[in-house]
Amino acid sequence: MTAEEQTKLDLDPRACMQLYLEGQHKELAQCFIDLLQKFAAAVYYELDEQTTHFVNVFAKNFLYFFTQPDFLPHENQSRCFVELNPVICNVVAMSEFRTTDAYLAMLLRQPRNFAKTLALYNPRCHTRLNRKVFFDANVELASLWYIVNFTNYRVGSAAYNTWQHLREHMYDIDQRLMPVSVHVPHAYFGVTYIDNERDHELKRVINAGFKAWTHAPPIHNKPDKKKILIVTNMWHKGHSVYRCMHAFLRALAQDYELSLLSLGQALEALDVELFEGRVHTFALHDPKRDYSVLANNEFQLVFFPDIGMNIESIALANLRIAPIQVCGYGHPVSTFGAQIDYWLGGGGETEDETAYETNYDERLVLIPGAGVMPNRPLYERRSLARPSDRIRIGCPWTGQKINYPLLQTLARIDERSERDIIFEFYPSGALVSGGFSQLRRDVYEVLDEHSVHIIGNLHYPSYMAHMETCQLTLDSYPFGGYATATDALFLHRPMVTREGGKFYNRSAASLLRACGLHELITHSEGAYIETAVRLIDDDAFRLGLINRLRSLDLDKELFADRSSQQFKQAITYLIENHQALKTSGDRRPLRFI
Repeated sequence: MTAEEQTKLDLDPRACMQLYLEGQHKELAQCFIDLLQKFAAAVYYELDEQTTHFVNVFAKNFLYFFTQPDFLPHENQSRCFVELNPVICNVVAMSEFRTTDAYLAMLLRQPRNFAKTLALYNPRCHTRLNRKVFFDANVELASLWYIVNFTNYRVGSAAYNTWQHLREHMYDIDQRLMPVSVHVPHAYFGVTYIDNERDHELKRVINAGFKAWTHAPPIHNKPDKKKILIVTNMWHKGHSVYRCMHAFLRALAQDYELSLLSLGQALEALDVELFEGRVHTFALHDPKRDYSVLANNEFQLVFFPDIGMNIESIALANLRIAPIQVCGYGHPVSTFGAQIDYWLGGGGETEDETAYETNYDERLVLIPGAGVMPNRPLYERRSLARPSDRIRIGCPWTGQKINYPLLQTLARIDERSERDIIFEFYPSGALVSGGFSQLRRDVYEVLDEHSVHIIGNLHYPSYMAHMETCQLTLDSYPFGGYATATDALFLHRPMVTREGGKFYNRSAASLLRACGLHELITHSEGAYIETAVRLIDDDAFRLGLINRLRSLDLDKELFADRSSQQFKQAITYLIENHQALKTSGDRRPLRFI
């Protein structure tokens, strides 16, 4: 936190007491809300003495006044405190209090405690409460609380208690849940990181809620077979969705008229080259939101490169915009219940074709390769790795991919290896609201802090430079990486992966196979540990793999376009045959390989 930001965080305990004694509870509540909102936007790489002192002063005073029986914020303020539940969770975790358990216990003995209980009850609590009681009391406020709690997925899975508590929270779905909320992407997107085997349960409830939401006007469609709408907020060159999908849309633009619907705020960085001026924006939170491009449209097909990373994509995926609606691997998880007909996937390399009914509600359409296009990174290799007795291991995992079982796996690798290890993490989105410091503390609970280097937000060239100093890399599990695996192989850094049954834990393996590195693909935790330890301890083995990577023509083996024309072929086939496919009832994958 900068000195300027620090000066904005100020709390006078005497002034707080004066407001409380004078009955100016609305003013006191607003003071706390204002400070919590500042905390929400703050990033703490280090908790210095001054910051630690302020955090402790704030937590002590906030929790004291907030749990006074006669402190009753205004109704709108109570809702705001519930929305700030994840921020309260992180701020208290940064303080010496660590959790809100003790103050929650006091609240539970008080009358008129409902909204305040929801504000303090979070996944870091060891306390367990009955969620049904919350929904019995107030469905709308309980729904808001239930959804915002998923915000903690970005850092909450690294500690055992929070990892377990988030899973319990995910499983305990009240069918009265009202999921249409600006916070819903945290749930829709986050559940797969919390438990990837049961994410479909909550996603179905969320989709059903959006289908019942009646704010969209009737959509009138007069389809033109040459018109396709692309719906995403990620169409800018630095984003992984763009990197993985651009070659496909470029091929599609050769024969079709593409339009872009950019979601959320308009981005100056949008790449509009393929759309020839046919670019529209749509923001659901805008009271003047413009449905005109959808309400009377001529699109034969809508393609969503990604669904779930913003509320607009979830809402629109539950509308019937065009006769044919298709999704790609932008976020590689089935919608489980939205209005999507087909899922474009990777035939043989990244999909377990026998599991199509389990993994997807949509009909799977398979094209060659991985179902996405790996792009050559925009980075010049500098051969930064140097011989050292200490082995530096790159863990290119965003905060949500770092979970307690995976950290236990790293601890076993460290224990078995004969070398001095340092694990280097790049958690990215885990930074705000005090999340970075909490993630670091949680990691240190499992791994010796002298064996860990957790780096804050990095621009892409800096991230690549850090990765290049590593001797090897590890893929995360159960949600692995694709763009990060591409980065590692481009840098000639071997990556150990654990292959599972879904795209997101099979994609790195597909890249390793393309490079002939089958020995780095494992299928169990034990094999993953054994391979990682060998890569760490056996210099000849590791250097042999690095030299094999250096000898490869990656433009040919990894970055060559093997599937964009088949992608276009598949889209054309769907346009020509959708009605017959729909009426056949056949769910088997369609193959264009």
